[in-house]
Amino acid sequence: MAAAGLQAPTGPALRRATSAAPSNATALSLSNQAQFSIMAPEKPLIAAWLRDTGGFFSSHTQAVESLSYAFSTEGGGSGMLYAAAGIEAMTKDANGANPDTSSTTAAMREDNAVEARAVHEAVRLVAVLANTEDVVRSGAVLLLVQLASILAARLGPAQAQAMRDDSRVGVILLGIMLDDRELYNSVHELFKMIGPSLAPMAIPLVAGLEAFFTCLDPNIRGICITALTRVVFENGKIFLEEDHLAAVWNLYFSFGSIASITKVFPDRIVLIKGLGLLAPIYAAFDSSLTYGIISTLLNLDAKTVLETEEIKATVKQLVERIPELEQKTPGPHDLHAYGTGFNFFLNLLTPTNESSYDLLPWTLETFTNIMYYSIPANKTKSIPIAGASEQFEALEEFVKSLSNHFRASPPLVRYGASAALHTSLLQHPRLVELQPSLLTFILTGCLDTDPLAAFLYLTILESICTGGAQTPVKTKVKELISKLRRTLDADAVTYDSLFFDADRVASRVSGESFADDAKLRDVLDAAALMAPPIAPKLLQKLVNSFEYLPKTLKLRQLDIVRLWGAKSEKLDANLMQALLPLLSCQDEDIQLSTVRVVKALIPRLNASNSADINYAWSFLQNLMQTKTSAPLLCSILGLIRDFPLDRLGDDTKEELLNSLLKIIFHPNFEVRLQVYDIIGSSGDFWRSSGLWGAAIGMLFSAIGDQNISCARKVISHICNQIEKVAAMKELLIPLGLVKDSLSKSVVHTIKAYDDLANAILKDKSKLTDLIESMTLETNADAFWGFYLEGVTDSQLVRPDDYDYTRNFIHAPFWISIVLTKLSMTPPPVTESESDSRDVMPTTPANKRRFICGFMLCLLPTCGMPDPIFRHAACVAAVFTGFRQNVAHPGILRGLLEFVSTQMLNHKMWAYQLSGLDILTLLVRVKLTGLSPAILIQFLDMALDVAFNSPSHAVKIGAMELIETFLLVFPNGVSAKLPDIRDVLRTLLTNEEPEVSRAACRIYPLVFHCVSANNAKDFHEYVSSEINLIKKGGAELASDPLLSALSSDELSRVAVCSILSLGSFPVASIAYAIVQELLKHLTSESHDVRYAAFVSIRNQIQHLDSIETATIMWILLPLYADPYKPIRVAFAKFLRKLPSKLEIMLRVISPHTDDSFIMNNVTWEELLLDGVSIHTNMKLLSDVIADLGELNSTNPDVTDQLPTEDDGFNLPRISQKLMTRMKEIAKTYTTMLPSMNISQVVYHLMAMQSSKHMQGYALLVLSEFCCSYESIVTESLDILVSSLAHDLSADKTHFIQAAALGLKNISEFSPPAFKQMLTKVTSAAVPNEGELFNLFYRIDAIRDFSANKAPELLRKYTPIITSHRFSLNKRLYSIYVCVELSLMVGQDDIMRVLDALQGFIETCTEDDVVERIHGSISKLLGVVGPKHTIFRTMLGKCRKYIKSKDVQLRLKSLQIFQIFIKYLSPDEAMNFGCTFLADSNAEVRSKSKQVLVLSGMLDFASASLKNAKSFAGTQRGRLLETCKLPSISKIGVTAASTTENSNELSVPLPDKDPFNTKYYASDRRKKFTTRYGLDEAKFARNSSPVTPSILETVEESTSAFHQPSAQILSKYQWMLNMDNTTLLHECMKQYPEVAEQVILMHLAQTELLMGIKHATDDDDLNDSVEEAAPDVENEIHILDVFSNLLIAYDGINMEATEGYARRLEEFINTCNEKAMTIREKLYSELESTFYFFNEFVDVPIVSDEQYEALEALKAENQKATLEAVKSGTTDRLSALDVKKVEMDEMLESKSESLRRITILALHATSGFGIYYALSTECTEANLIAALQFLADMLQNEHRGIRITAVEAFLTLSKIQLENTTSTSLTPPPAAVPGAMGTQQQPALQLTQQRRPDLLRKIQDTVTLFLDKLTEGTEIYRRKADYISLTAQLLTHVSNDAFVVLKVLHLLVRFWRDPDNEVRIMSIKMVRLLGEMGIHQVMECFRGGEEARPALMTELAGLLSNPEYLEKEGLQDLLTWRFSQR
Repeated sequence: MAAAGLQAPTGPALRRATSAAPSNATALSLSNQAQFSIMAPEKPLIAAWLRDTGGFFSSHTQAVESLSYAFSTEGGGSGMLYAAAGIEAMTKDANGANPDTSSTTAAMREDNAVEARAVHEAVRLVAVLANTEDVVRSGAVLLLVQLASILAARLGPAQAQAMRDDSRVGVILLGIMLDDRELYNSVHELFKMIGPSLAPMAIPLVAGLEAFFTCLDPNIRGICITALTRVVFENGKIFLEEDHLAAVWNLYFSFGSIASITKVFPDRIVLIKGLGLLAPIYAAFDSSLTYGIISTLLNLDAKTVLETEEIKATVKQLVERIPELEQKTPGPHDLHAYGTGFNFFLNLLTPTNESSYDLLPWTLETFTNIMYYSIPANKTKSIPIAGASEQFEALEEFVKSLSNHFRASPPLVRYGASAALHTSLLQHPRLVELQPSLLTFILTGCLDTDPLAAFLYLTILESICTGGAQTPVKTKVKELISKLRRTLDADAVTYDSLFFDADRVASRVSGESFADDAKLRDVLDAAALMAPPIAPKLLQKLVNSFEYLPKTLKLRQLDIVRLWGAKSEKLDANLMQALLPLLSCQDEDIQLSTVRVVKALIPRLNASNSADINYAWSFLQNLMQTKTSAPLLCSILGLIRDFPLDRLGDDTKEELLNSLLKIIFHPNFEVRLQVYDIIGSSGDFWRSSGLWGAAIGMLFSAIGDQNISCARKVISHICNQIEKVAAMKELLIPLGLVKDSLSKSVVHTIKAYDDLANAILKDKSKLTDLIESMTLETNADAFWGFYLEGVTDSQLVRPDDYDYTRNFIHAPFWISIVLTKLSMTPPPVTESESDSRDVMPTTPANKRRFICGFMLCLLPTCGMPDPIFRHAACVAAVFTGFRQNVAHPGILRGLLEFVSTQMLNHKMWAYQLSGLDILTLLVRVKLTGLSPAILIQFLDMALDVAFNSPSHAVKIGAMELIETFLLVFPNGVSAKLPDIRDVLRTLLTNEEPEVSRAACRIYPLVFHCVSANNAKDFHEYVSSEINLIKKGGAELASDPLLSALSSDELSRVAVCSILSLGSFPVASIAYAIVQELLKHLTSESHDVRYAAFVSIRNQIQHLDSIETATIMWILLPLYADPYKPIRVAFAKFLRKLPSKLEIMLRVISPHTDDSFIMNNVTWEELLLDGVSIHTNMKLLSDVIADLGELNSTNPDVTDQLPTEDDGFNLPRISQKLMTRMKEIAKTYTTMLPSMNISQVVYHLMAMQSSKHMQGYALLVLSEFCCSYESIVTESLDILVSSLAHDLSADKTHFIQAAALGLKNISEFSPPAFKQMLTKVTSAAVPNEGELFNLFYRIDAIRDFSANKAPELLRKYTPIITSHRFSLNKRLYSIYVCVELSLMVGQDDIMRVLDALQGFIETCTEDDVVERIHGSISKLLGVVGPKHTIFRTMLGKCRKYIKSKDVQLRLKSLQIFQIFIKYLSPDEAMNFGCTFLADSNAEVRSKSKQVLVLSGMLDFASASLKNAKSFAGTQRGRLLETCKLPSISKIGVTAASTTENSNELSVPLPDKDPFNTKYYASDRRKKFTTRYGLDEAKFARNSSPVTPSILETVEESTSAFHQPSAQILSKYQWMLNMDNTTLLHECMKQYPEVAEQVILMHLAQTELLMGIKHATDDDDLNDSVEEAAPDVENEIHILDVFSNLLIAYDGINMEATEGYARRLEEFINTCNEKAMTIREKLYSELESTFYFFNEFVDVPIVSDEQYEALEALKAENQKATLEAVKSGTTDRLSALDVKKVEMDEMLESKSESLRRITILALHATSGFGIYYALSTECTEANLIAALQFLADMLQNEHRGIRITAVEAFLTLSKIQLENTTSTSLTPPPAAVPGAMGTQQQPALQLTQQRRPDLLRKIQDTVTLFLDKLTEGTEIYRRKADYISLTAQLLTHVSNDAFVVLKVLHLLVRFWRDPDNEVRIMSIKMVRLLGEMGIHQVMECFRGGEEARPALMTELAGLLSNPEYLEKEGLQDLLTWRFSQR
């Protein structure tokens, strides 16, 4: 049978295979056979076994084929391995044929063939153990056991008996067949059992199995290796003595052979385990094999975690036997292939392989420990923390031998050495003390380029500083390392520190280290104090090798040189010669590092000779250039501060100062800061060198540094240097002013510069040395070159070619001012020796250059586009022309030459603008003769530029010059005034907004300059233009200038023209102008009204007192103008604050030489040499005032109203406004003649016609009428006629004003009141406005005209019931009639009440009815509850209180508030209890307020004051809410409002139009505080708005009035009490009422489920109304009963317990009914196959179901057949009807089920809260309640279970808290966070007071734990059991076993199939941790096996891509790491 055995290779394949390994094949066929012989008794048994084996392989040919395939390669037969050839050869007989069963018997005649065949079959049986079929595996096992049983007889009866142990064989069979993961262990067990029996054939069997080392199948390979190792182990003596460990050597060699044939080696762990198993056999006899195996195992690539653990186990066994092995083989081991002892580890440090490094530290540590214990004296000792030297001599020698490895070039070697050193120091910490040189290697290693090695060295350094005796150096090093690694809390990097720390953000952006961050060099510098110095030659070697190193290594080498160079005793000249040339390197990093090295060597340099110092200085000086980078230059300057400068030569010191002078122009401010520090802090050095004057002069020159820090530093150094110099002390004040001005604008700084320069010039004689130093040619020329290098200084530069960045380093302002004032001449034009800078040139250009001097440095900046610097340059240029207050004619002449000849004609706009600015400034200085000359020569030019320039900036500059002319020479410009007006008029409509704004600002100034002669013409010009714009139409179109303008442009022209009218300074036309302006006050435009008011204000100063008073009356309505700037301007006018025009005129006053006729003299003629021109110093100071900035914003827009005028916002018609107007009129007006009176009335009525002035004009008119009685009648007619309107949005405003005005008049004149009343009541049908006025003045009617009340009642009462009138009118009729009836008598009151009753019965709007409750309460106080309207309202109250609608119950509360004083105590308390127990929190809160403030609860004051608050505790929250939180979460609460989609939605009036409530709220304060906004800015907006009189009237009609502050303060403590406590006091005071209310609601509650209790009164049951089920109403009733029951606790406990039992019965009934409905519903659905689908298989579980299903199918078939044959659909219709009936039934049942479940939920909530809050309930009842709630966890509904769990937890927690505190004191554990600390004492106290309750809780935990452990029949209830059990754990937390059991369960449930269970178990772990269960954190840390490994489980599940609850696990992990 060819298939019975393995196919042997034939032909060439056979030859290749056999020749490849003659040893294996030959040994197997010859020598090994000879070693195994079969004894005679065994031969028949062996023969039978061979037959069975042959039959086994014949019947499982697939196994044989798979075994053959395992030796094939991708190339097919050509790749057969030699071992397979040898094995297959043995399967052939002598003729080459495969033996079958018959031939086997024949072959057995040859003994050798039998032994060989037996070995071969045994080998094959071992190989097929890896087969995937269980039958093959089990058969092979049984055959191997059979063979072992045959051979066991040789070993005695005991072994034979062991082989017949069927149970052991059965276990092995199960392991092999069922568990693939434990297959190798099962094979081990198999050969552990049969291995001793196979001893006779062990050696040939092992030889056969060795052939499988190169098998391609890893499973076969692993099985064979497992079997081989076990056989060798069980017969170790045989293999040691006879085989000489050849099998172990082959097993060791297999590592390489397997790796050569496959890259996949999953069975390598089997080989590792095998070598570990055989360790006792070979480790004590063969050192080469032992060390070789250790080396090979450590160097394995890609070790897995399991392999690593097995390698550790194997290596540990081998290492433990090394001492014994070395004792057996004495002699030198140095030539050993792998090395011995510690030398072995040196051979692991190779430059090419790092595979061993992962286990190197562990192996070295293990080896060191074992070697220590191998010393006989140490057998019983523990390894010392700091052992003696002789005990670690070998380790010390090993560490010494690593010295070359520390410095090796390959990084792998250095890393391995660092790892070895780290481990050695852990074992022997005193190594560093014994070998101090190690510290050198450690510190050097911290700078290693390999990051891992550097990290290890730094760790070693940290451990050195941590261990041993602590010194200050070690402490500092530890702190620096912690700071470097940011392990300290203070240095921890957080999100805020990274992104909100401005300094850190700046350092990160710039790439520099933060100032507080530690650097590695800081650590090493501190640690170097502990290390010995390094050899100087080594430092030289390091430096000399730089040329051949890459950059990274160079930097590290330099750090090493810096570190150890600082430790050297003296300076090595050769080292310096090697280092300093590196400063010239092109790489900046190397330069910086070299500078640090040199700085470290400076202490040694001080002791060197001068030659070395000068040599070092030469290199540093070469780098002191502005082109040097800022970091490098800062480093060099820092080095110079420590450099021995005093040993430099005199020439070198001057060169130093010159070099520093160059660097002060460096762009980087940090460089300049260091330069200033060097110069300023080295005063003694400069004095000793004779250079102090030059240094201080350089500092003075640097005052103009544009960096504020640099400038302040310079000034500080100057002050420090000169404070001891008497002659210079007077400069301290000007210097301080300059320092203060740096934070202001640039022009203010320039003014400070000028003052300082003048101070220096003033004391010129005393400051000669300073002036000489400041005017040193070197310093001055440096600044000249800095500004004007490469520039033609006689011409203006091209801005595009000039580098303006230099202005941001040193602006030319200071240096130009000071050097010009000091008459410093510029450098000569040429460098010729004949040219002297002190000789004036002859050419005009050079002469001007010589005279102007350093002023020329400003001219390039005059062309700078930057507006700030450009204008500052112009100001500085003007200042350079003055010596204090004396003008320098030459400089001014040169400046004006540049302006007139170059700037104004320049093509660049910046120069043109600068020329105009300079002219403007010179005019404002008001020099005698010069300013008028500028006006004459440049006015026409300015007009031309303003009109024609294309640049808008130049246009503005020209207009500012014109503006200055107008202000300085108002008379001198009179001849050109029409031209100026026309130009500016044209620019008003310029398309550029900036130009038009400037023109609008300047245009009114033109008219301020008019004289009496031309005022009329200009007035007519303006008036005509205004009238033309106002008229519009054809006349406007005829004007060419106006016709093309847009509406906005026309409005702008009109506003500017109106403002111009106010600028006329001529008194003769002032009144006419004002009269003309008055008509603009009624304009619809805010801007026009504002302009008119401002103009009138400006003209009032020209009017007489009568005219002023008249205008004030007319202007008074503007005090309340809606436009805020008008009100601000009016407030300023009242306080006589200056206007914008007045402010401008005060800043610039006219020139003293101003006249209509000016002298025609040119500035060239005036500015002659030697001419003395003086000015005022104040004028020089005022030139820095910017008119454009002064007028850029309108202060009336930005300013706030004064306090007394504020609060109106959009002013409201209020008594406050009326009072303020009266005060203004009294203060600012006087008596007027009759002609003016009519004029005032006329204008006021005109303003009344404006929509913006409506109402306010009426208020003024009423006050005006009070002053002049002649117009009373007329005023009354006007005001009364204003009332003849209904209260609409557009009429309400002036109706209020009319009513307030009438009140004002009537208070002034009582007769006027009667006239008013007659006029108002004269109308046949009153309007709403008239009714409003009557009600508003009802008090006056009562006082002065009560006799008219009956008449008015007869007139207005019918309006109440008439439907023809609006509701609003009827409401005001009610208000009026109620008040009038109170004046008359009870008969009229009854008639009014009749009308009110009719109104209420016919009105359908409840909101309207609410508005008359206040009126009804007034009548009720007079007549009492006699009228039927009161009974009607009380009935409505009783009806509404039972409604489910919250709004109706609130309305019922309003009615109750009205009747509360008139009800009997019992009836009132019946209402009160019901309200306090309401299901809605808002109703309960408002009812508490009503009852408390009405005094109904005063009886309980004494008892309530003794009660303590539970605020902030769980009890307090439950007392306030009366519901479990889960009720809201599940979403089964009653709706708060009833929506009606058919109702029309009407927007409600805005009760807070100015958002004052929001501005005053804490929410707004929170936001403004977060963003740092000033709270003062919101003070005005937060102030309450003044209510209008309409709001005041409506507030007076309300039934609910805000209680007074006294009432609130009296009852505030009671208002803070919870509702339940108040309700309890009420029920305790009125027990009968309480019992009646409870029984009524209990009966209603039970009626919901059809329960009728036998103890209830029939009357009570009859009073209960039966209605259709309404779940929201039922919830309300049930919640009210629950709240009543909670409050009833402790009053009548017998009745209370009965009520609680009935509630429990109600819950049971609900649950039973729900279960019945649910079962019935499921049954009907199932029986009718409601969800049947013919295309889906339906599972059949009973005969009844089968029959019903068949009947349904038959019915469907019949209906279909009927429809097809006859076309009738009766049957189909019947089926559809049945389907619809089922749908209706399903909907009905589902709704019933939902209703019952919701009721059960609310009932459970009330039940749980009652027992939780009860303080009088017995412990037995509490236990029964807990049991009832626990039983509810069997319910099918998840919501019921959730509520039951929460109720159980709440009850247990609060009741156990009650045991640790009094009933009125909140328990300490209720405080958040206190559970963990007070848990144990509380538990002990609970055990003392309520042991049964605690025992019940603990029993519940135990019961649920058992259920969860079993996991049977709890289904989805598991989540609820988990939740309850975990949260109850705090009560059994002293039992660690239970806690750990719960944690184990929770972790196990993380993998539960139910997602709810997974989520709940994850949440509960976190909750237990938050509750203070310390075992949770211990489980996170791991350690003991008894604890669940939370972190391991978390990591495993988070790495599982299919796990769905990762978010919960992430939250748990985040919480864990947030705990400290």
